[in-house]
Amino acid sequence: MKSNRRTWTSFDEMHAAAASGDPQAQCYMGVCYQNGQGVQQDYNEAVKWFRRSAEQNDQVAQCYLGFCYLAGHGVPQ
Repeated sequence: MKSNRRTWTSFDEMHAAAASGDPQAQCYMGVCYQNGQGVQQDYNEAVKWFRRSAEQNDQVAQCYLGFCYLAGHGVPQ
């Protein structure tokens, strides 16, 4: 089965796509901030990107956002 998820050649390229509203790039930005991949780990920033993506019906981002709420990472307790 072929995946329809895209990849980017650099963090800056992905960030630009996310900032311009690409929900898939926004989800990946959330993953980067959640795991500290290429950036300092920041759960608040991760939730921000997951939420932007989830609001555009990205199901992967919706799952990640749900896990953030479950774990209490980057969200009010």
